[in-house]
Amino acid sequence: AIFKLFARVRIRGTTLEGTAAGTIAVYFTGSYLCSLLGLDKNIAVSSTAAVPLIELIVSWPDKNFSLPFLIAVVAQFVKNSF
Repeated sequence: AIFKLFARVRIRGTTLEGTAAGTIAVYFTGSYLCSLLGLDKNIAVSSTAAVPLIELIVSWPDKNFSLPFLIAVVAQFVKNSF
């Protein structure tokens, strides 16, 4: 009930506020893991940008498989390109 006070803007079933919070969480978690594992920060930034876009664009029934797979594709592309 309290979440309905904050989640007001919906786009294709996901809230704009939840997307923003998820993006911030993904960025900080990705940055921490990149520094911990010695990876390039470009991977964390690209993943952060890709997560909300993929969630809005992809309408596959099982996002638990598609989202990590597509983020791995984006990360591999960034790793090979930059």
